[in-house]
Amino acid sequence: MSARSLKREPLSDLTADELRNIHDTLILMRAHGEEHFDMSHWFKVEGDDDREFVSLDDADEVNIAACGTTACLAGFAVLAGAPTFPDPAPEDWSTVSYAGRAVARWLGMDDDRLFLQSEWPWQLQQRIVKRGLSEYQVITEHMSELVRGVRRHWLDFDTAAVEVADRQDVER
Repeated sequence: MSARSLKREPLSDLTADELRNIHDTLILMRAHGEEHFDMSHWFKVEGDDDREFVSLDDADEVNIAACGTTACLAGFAVLAGAPTFPDPAPEDWSTVSYAGRAVARWLGMDDDRLFLQSEWPWQLQQRIVKRGLSEYQVITEHMSELVRGVRRHWLDFDTAAVEVADRQDVER
């Protein structure tokens, strides 16, 4: 059998750049910790003038390490380098929806529904309900599985090893 006839399945449907982007976002999220993670806002600065930011220009104003400042998955991706807006911007664009799609593409997602916890597939929701994990724990665990090649893409839930581990956690 020749080396040419041995064809290996790729570990991921994601590109090397997308995996690197997920890895960089994950590292940034872990460096700042769960207390700076909030899926309800791109970036939010608590205080006298509660402000929510959605643009890359605004991200420059955000000191994510500041007390009370949080970011969601998309917000951390922007801080890790994801593009959010075209230049020039089309006339019919919606700031948040366009930015969400741009960041989703940068992370290798088919759409931006994973940026809203209420839109997560039931398999991720169950990690919160049955395993008692926080949104932060669920999304960072999922990202880690992507980077390690346990999952082929964001919506890959056909992984027997993960399902067995999930069942074992529930049974404990």
